Amino acid sequence: MGWLRHRWKYLAGITLVVATVAILILTKSLSEVTRGFHEKSHKSSDDSPDAHPSRLVQEGGGGRSGDVLNTRFGNVRAFKDGGGGRSNRMESLKFQVDFVADDDEDKDAERTRKVGSFVTEKQSLSFNLRQQLDPETSSRPPTTTYTSIAVEGSYSNDSVDLGSDSNYTTGMNNPTDDVYPDYEYYYDDEDNILPTLREISFTRTLFFCEYIYSAMYGEYTNFTDTVIPYGNASLSVVSDEKFLNVCLPFYLRFNTGECEKKNRITVCQSDEIAFLHPHGCWRPSSDDVLFEKLLAATLLQEDEVCFQAVCDGSFRVVERVVQGILVLLISPHTTQGANASCYKYVQEYYAGGPFGSEAVYMTKNIYWSSCFIEYDVLWTREPEPLGLVRAWSYLPPQCRAGESLLVTLVVCVVVSGVTGNILVLVVTARGGHRGEPSNLFRTSLALADLILCLFVLLPSLNVQLSIIDGKMLDPQFHNQYDNIKETPHLTGTRSTRIVVDGGYQLFSAMLTSSCSIISLLTLFALSFERFIVTVKSIQRKILFTRPRVQGFIVTTWATSLLTVLALMHSDGGNVALWYSFYKLSFGVSPQGLRVTLPTVMAILGIVCLLTVVFSLLAVCRYTIQKARKAAEMRELGETDLDQSKEKPIGVLTIMVLMTIFFVFSTTLAFVASVLQLSAASVPRVELVCYLCWWGFLAAASWNPWLYHLPSQHFRHDVIAIITSLVPRSMRDQSWLRSLIPQRWRKDTSPSDGVDIELNTVKKKSKKSTKTLPGMRNKQFRSVVI
Repeated sequence: MGWLRHRWKYLAGITLVVATVAILILTKSLSEVTRGFHEKSHKSSDDSPDAHPSRLVQEGGGGRSGDVLNTRFGNVRAFKDGGGGRSNRMESLKFQVDFVADDDEDKDAERTRKVGSFVTEKQSLSFNLRQQLDPETSSRPPTTTYTSIAVEGSYSNDSVDLGSDSNYTTGMNNPTDDVYPDYEYYYDDEDNILPTLREISFTRTLFFCEYIYSAMYGEYTNFTDTVIPYGNASLSVVSDEKFLNVCLPFYLRFNTGECEKKNRITVCQSDEIAFLHPHGCWRPSSDDVLFEKLLAATLLQEDEVCFQAVCDGSFRVVERVVQGILVLLISPHTTQGANASCYKYVQEYYAGGPFGSEAVYMTKNIYWSSCFIEYDVLWTREPEPLGLVRAWSYLPPQCRAGESLLVTLVVCVVVSGVTGNILVLVVTARGGHRGEPSNLFRTSLALADLILCLFVLLPSLNVQLSIIDGKMLDPQFHNQYDNIKETPHLTGTRSTRIVVDGGYQLFSAMLTSSCSIISLLTLFALSFERFIVTVKSIQRKILFTRPRVQGFIVTTWATSLLTVLALMHSDGGNVALWYSFYKLSFGVSPQGLRVTLPTVMAILGIVCLLTVVFSLLAVCRYTIQKARKAAEMRELGETDLDQSKEKPIGVLTIMVLMTIFFVFSTTLAFVASVLQLSAASVPRVELVCYLCWWGFLAAASWNPWLYHLPSQHFRHDVIAIITSLVPRSMRDQSWLRSLIPQRWRKDTSPSDGVDIELNTVKKKSKKSTKTLPGMRNKQFRSVVI
């Protein structure tokens, strides 16, 4: 501190310098962010719909550099180049569409129209469109369009390079083909009369559109990715709004008789192209590669039901490539069964691809609730020879990570439940207080939870690990077909709720339901006991005698078993339901699910509500009694007359935690039951139910620790058991004794769990011999842990 006191000026100076540098860096960073924000905002405003051809106007126009030109086919914005690239790039570009018909009435003569012009600050590029009209068919639009462009001047940009004769051809987007050229490029190197004239002829309107679009926005490369079958031909689907706004006006002008306008789509079969108009649908993900294709296919067939299913995302087709194998994931059924009819579009599209000639291995996601719930999965090759698991490997990495996390939580629940409940039973069997009524309740609870962990949760964990490892494949959900045309419309026709009428799953279902009911009734008895002690502590031993508690426990187990048998009864036999997403069986039949289960849930709901009420009343009574006792002790001058060495705040915390955990687990079970009974439309309902059911069953893992670990007697017995397992030569080692907390050792007075004990105190103040009136033989109620 002395060094700091003498050198505080130096430290202050260094701090000031560092703060100044930090402020300068922060200011510079903020300026960069602000400038980037303004540039982004400017770019966004430039890309707004108002800046693109979106409406028809009657008059052409022009303007200065940077203005928006109002044309007969809409507005086309002039954009500025951001710099970079070649030094001779043009700074701005405007495109004006202005069709002007010649006055030549001779139909045999060539008709010339001015298409438009690229206007820059210094140079211009003019376009001329020439249509050859057949004299015999001059009354209808021509079937072939010849487009020629005359270029004047020399300039370059990203898409078109006119700097030299050699660069001019390489700057075009479409290659020259002698058989069917996309464009023809005419010029004479030796032409001294018009040395700057260059002429390109386009054989299709589509190529002319590509040329104009490339000059304005860059190359358009989506044609090969959006080809769909249509009749005996194929169509390239254009959904890019910019390309549609640039190109569609030309088709409507020069290919009028060849284009058919339908609802939300325009088809021009002469150029094998379809323009998908703005539809307000959003692609669900980047993996939905068939989104635009399905939209176009349904519109072409005027299938409004399937179009809406694709548009709202209820019908999806996701493509994934897993180690070189193409995999399709097809969504389940919708409310109106749209997928049954929409699946034909998938078959038609892939019939000519790898699914059309090769075997298809079809499975269904009935196991994993994190993503692609109930999706049909189609593999183009058998995955097992490559070391893949057809029921697991198709999931994306994030889904596999989520499912692995859920399996890890199940492992923790099983390990904690088995360890804790076995420890409770061993300690109870070795201890001298196993005949106490509260210990009888806890022993019954531990036994029910242990059975649940060993015979229900542990086998369920084994099922999950077996599916991931590929050792468990249900033949009902894994089939092989010669090609995709033979795959049935199975999407959404299989249920993940499977009826079981025998075997281990039926036994596991009976244990799941019965042990759950036993746990709820036992926790109700424990909460009622705590409430009685806080209200009528003297009558506790009268009400909770050992024979009565034993009779209650036997009645609880018998009632639970009979209730489950009633729930499982169906047509003279017993059946249960196994839910593949949860990997759990429940002791209820489909008939009992509709008739008996609601009544049982209502009764158990009342029991759970009473459990919470008694627990809260016990907490309140205990808090009031401790406050009253503290006030009386202050009057006596005593600090603490309670024989227990535990703090009241610790007892209160444990009681509150018991109530909170009980409310949490039972609420989860109630939510899952309501979702299953009502068939409510909830996003990711299977995942929600999975978390709810496992959260409810996880009570078997925290009950032994929450109801026993706070007990001094339990901790002493645990230490005694562990010590007995340690060799005698190591028991006196100091390092081993240091591992045991001081409060867990036997120098503290033992007590019997979270019990409400009655301590009779006959003490006077150590500081004064005076005794307050009415304090003799005063009974104080306290909770001892």
